Amino acid sequence: TSIIIETVAVGLVGSVIGTVLGYLSTIYFVEIFAERYAAFLAPEHVVFRFAPFYFGLSVALGCLISMFAVIIPARKILNVETGRLLQEYLEETEKEKWKPRLIWMMFILGSIKIIEMILDISIVEAMLMQEGYLESIVLSLFLTVLFIIDLALIVLGPLFFVYSLSKLVTHYALKLQKLYSMVMKPLLGELSDIAVKSLSRKTLRTSKIIFLIAITLTFGMGLSIFSASLTKLTVKTIEAGVGADIKACFIDVANETQLVENISSIEGVKGVAASKSISANIDMSDELTRLFIIDENYFNVSFIENNYLKGISIEKAYDMLRSGEDYCIINQRLSKRYGYRVGDQITITIETKEKQITINLTIIGIAKVLPGIEYEMQEYTLRHVHYGYWENLVVIGYKCAEKHFNPQEIWKTYLFIDLAEGTNSTEVVKKLEKEYDNIYSIVSFDTMFQQTLRQSLTPLLVPKFFYIEFVFILIIAVLGLALITMMSVLERRREIGLLSVRGMSKRQITKIFLGEAVLVFLISSIISILSGFSIVYGLLSLSASMVLGEVFPVKVFFTVPFELYILFIISFIFFIMALTIPVQYLARKKTAEILRVHD
Repeated sequence: TSIIIETVAVGLVGSVIGTVLGYLSTIYFVEIFAERYAAFLAPEHVVFRFAPFYFGLSVALGCLISMFAVIIPARKILNVETGRLLQEYLEETEKEKWKPRLIWMMFILGSIKIIEMILDISIVEAMLMQEGYLESIVLSLFLTVLFIIDLALIVLGPLFFVYSLSKLVTHYALKLQKLYSMVMKPLLGELSDIAVKSLSRKTLRTSKIIFLIAITLTFGMGLSIFSASLTKLTVKTIEAGVGADIKACFIDVANETQLVENISSIEGVKGVAASKSISANIDMSDELTRLFIIDENYFNVSFIENNYLKGISIEKAYDMLRSGEDYCIINQRLSKRYGYRVGDQITITIETKEKQITINLTIIGIAKVLPGIEYEMQEYTLRHVHYGYWENLVVIGYKCAEKHFNPQEIWKTYLFIDLAEGTNSTEVVKKLEKEYDNIYSIVSFDTMFQQTLRQSLTPLLVPKFFYIEFVFILIIAVLGLALITMMSVLERRREIGLLSVRGMSKRQITKIFLGEAVLVFLISSIISILSGFSIVYGLLSLSASMVLGEVFPVKVFFTVPFELYILFIISFIFFIMALTIPVQYLARKKTAEILRVHD
């Protein structure tokens, strides 16, 4: 009864403190990251409406967690014989049975899901795509069950992998003793064997510590990398939509060359590239294709990158389109749909004012993304902008177009404007709007970026919440890990006393525990890197396909932020401190005091 009362009291206090801190932090973060709505809808009112429900839920969960944390070990102690409990020294035992089948099954399932995440595939989904499985009821039910299991493994797979691998590396520690000793010998010298034996003697305790460290690093790594990568993916998407620092559409331009020169002379403008587009048809399809005529300077002023092109570099594309030969670049959709490859011939037909023109072109490259071109800016006022994209796209140079027809007959001219570092794009946009009354539409990268930041639930807002969650998880996990590690060392006070009896100095004892800690952290880090990177890669692939679909078919931007290195350093420092401080404290005591059970 006393234990139950104590645990309920602890759960109540913890849940109340957590609820109050959560309430205050929610108001703070809402006002920062959703200021657009906080301006007219006070977050206190919204939070207050949900507070009773979450307060009750927090209290219930707090009590349950505290009861599980205390009652389960208390019941185990009550099962021990009274005579043994009254002994001066009760030898530490590990009663958890080794269950190889369960552990290996968890490892296999977790490994399969990890590999699927890395390769961005799903074996079950591939089986469901096969024809004929609906004809068999048994097969349909079997695949349905597999599909449900596969969905569950998206969440449980990484946990299975981390847990089972931490169990395996500790259970087979004796067989891996030579490998572990080899790793630790540069740090410990002759003491490496003692540290490894100490690690392998209590496999249950060691596996729990490895699992806790690995799971902390896994989710810390996952949140930080996913946050940074999703932000970069969003930025790249905006770059692909705008095309350059500024993209402007002019109508009825009398002298395009003079317009480019005038804009190039504006302070802060580094370069300008012109572009025009016209409807066309290709020889293999009746579908409408868009023919873009670009100034070769586009490759210098736009946001295009080498990985956006296949079969050709940016420099070579610049030179070949500048030559005036009948060369073209097509988009990836056109290539996939009709099987076009680099070096193939493609025939396009366009309608001008005078006649129908057919042009035979040689494909010199395939574009995954053509910033500002494949994404067609559709702006009907200077305040509202949205983007569409062309299914089939062919790009040629100005000199090539001039051989076959007069591009100046096209009434729309797109200009891509590159600005010098530190130039205020908003001021340049205002100047252009003031000087030219034939601007049909104009947008800058900075404007689109700021608009995205101000919108609710945007891909740029979500990473910020992930980052906040990452910080909270890191603090809680590191503190919890430090406490568990300290308790683990204090439980080993008799072991420290016996090492002292054997004649080892305080420095040698600390060195053994330090080496054991480094080995545990090294194993945990390797496990967390394998699981963390696969989780992030899977999440990024899923996010890219759900949010962007086929609109932005570039490989997921995998970004490792600086915060991740801080995570590893902080976790390592706290772990070492939590282990060495109690060792130092116990090693300073006299051997008799250490071995004494009752102080």
